[in-house]
Amino acid sequence: MRNKDLRENLHDKTCSQDSRILKRLRVHGVPKRAGSSYKYYLTRIGRLVLLAGLKLRELFLVPQLASQPAL
Repeated sequence: MRNKDLRENLHDKTCSQDSRILKRLRVHGVPKRAGSSYKYYLTRIGRLVLLAGLKLRELFLVPQLASQPAL
């Protein structure tokens, strides 16, 4: 993944906001830079965090949204 790839998926954020998000994630050890290039990869912790977030969305957020009446 590259910063450019991240920007393509976050349409409502500016370039500087994307960079700050990536910096915060790097501080927590979620992605790690691949050598001296602009590419990043998910660390083991990053994969676990991503998996936990997806599981939370599947088990809690989606059922809650489905049970709410439409406006």
